Amino acid sequence: MKSVLAIESSGNQAFVYRSNRLREAIGASEILSRVGTTWLDESLREFPNVEVVVGTSAKAILLGDQSDLRGLLRKLTTKALVEAPGLDLVGGIAEIVDENFFAAVRQAFQNLAQNRSFLNGPETRFPRLPIVASCSSTGQPAQGVGKRNTLVSSEVAQKIQHAESGIARQKVSGVKQTIFRNLDELEKFGADSSWVSVVHADGNGLGQLFLNFDQHLISIGQSEITRQVATAADSYRTFSQTVEKCTREAYESAVRFVSDIDGRNGLVPVLIGGDDITAIVTGDIALAFAEKYCREFAEICATNQNLKSLGVTGLTASASVVWTKPHYPYWSSYDHASELLDAAKNIGRRVQNGQQSAPSLLDVHVVYDSSSSGISDDARGGQKLRGGPFTFDAPQDQSNLWSLSDLLECVGLVQDLSGSAIHSVRDQLTIYGSDAARTRIDEISQGSSDENKWNRLKGFIPNRSESKPVLLITAMELERIVDRSSSFVRGVV
Repeated sequence: MKSVLAIESSGNQAFVYRSNRLREAIGASEILSRVGTTWLDESLREFPNVEVVVGTSAKAILLGDQSDLRGLLRKLTTKALVEAPGLDLVGGIAEIVDENFFAAVRQAFQNLAQNRSFLNGPETRFPRLPIVASCSSTGQPAQGVGKRNTLVSSEVAQKIQHAESGIARQKVSGVKQTIFRNLDELEKFGADSSWVSVVHADGNGLGQLFLNFDQHLISIGQSEITRQVATAADSYRTFSQTVEKCTREAYESAVRFVSDIDGRNGLVPVLIGGDDITAIVTGDIALAFAEKYCREFAEICATNQNLKSLGVTGLTASASVVWTKPHYPYWSSYDHASELLDAAKNIGRRVQNGQQSAPSLLDVHVVYDSSSSGISDDARGGQKLRGGPFTFDAPQDQSNLWSLSDLLECVGLVQDLSGSAIHSVRDQLTIYGSDAARTRIDEISQGSSDENKWNRLKGFIPNRSESKPVLLITAMELERIVDRSSSFVRGVV
């Protein structure tokens, strides 16, 4: 009887961002990408009867006899222990009963989660007794000397070893700048940037679609596909490979777009896998890159014939952008970005209005304070002081959301205010509420010949009776980053 093997690594972001060095982050991303590709292909030479259903970054689903699957899992996890000692790679196996491939996949992932709960985390692999020197990047026990005589752990040594190939793999055809050509260019990235950002994007609702793909096929009248293992596995494989292909195409299109805007800017693709991307981008092009990626993902998926044949329509992606100063911990920036994206996708599900996928949304945050421990969504008088998430097009009235065009317009109006005026309006808003802030704007605008501009600015501070959030605070966050005459604004919306 055939079985399904599910393999997945956990704590991927911790593995990538355990240190604040881009060289090591790129190397970690390259290692993750090899789990379901290069490593899997090498291991399969000993198990020719095992069939790959899904093989992607940090994840794989395989079909075969249970004895072969156990041997393959043993080989892969052993390889991970040797070549990626800080990676947590776990598998789960489930038998296929009554030709129900999709039920076996779900059971395999449940077994995987149970197996993971029985295991200690990768941190326990690095004992500190006897007392040893610490790695300069991660604090783990040092096991060698790296570049410039720095002490490095076995994990960091492996990441550095894979960094060069990681940069080569992420190059985009036709783009000579923007993406770094070698590690020397990468090392200068943070130092040459006044602002850097983490851009995190993910497909809307794709996790549930992957988990319940058989229910989707039944709902569109293709239940015959689910009745045999061969046809079910083939449809699942096609869907997975197509989504990953669309993700890659959308990413490459976005890279070419921002490179055409200004090739002097930089972009580091940290993680690209499935429908998920994470990139570190110079501040000037971050918003344009995120917006372009989400638009391209939706358009590419909409025209893909494989997805149409499987009845998958209306796929969308949402994104978040978090700006910081150089040398701010990347792991913290990613935590902020992940928190923003999760919240945006939750809101997207609430305003889905019966569509197959939630609308594309984008949220932003600027970290000025290095001691910031999270993203606050403070409210005064029941109002939210954060303006996001934002729609890419004009939002429906019932959504109570602002659009990206609204944000950029508000940023431009804020930039017309003096520094003292900005601070006084912010103080009135955060301490006393929206009514006091609107009154303060009336005081500032007395004698102005452009009454419409000030009325529009007040429009971005809804009354307490309105349900829309206050946009002005978010615009004030961005006003130091966004230059209305720059390529950044010309490239967006």
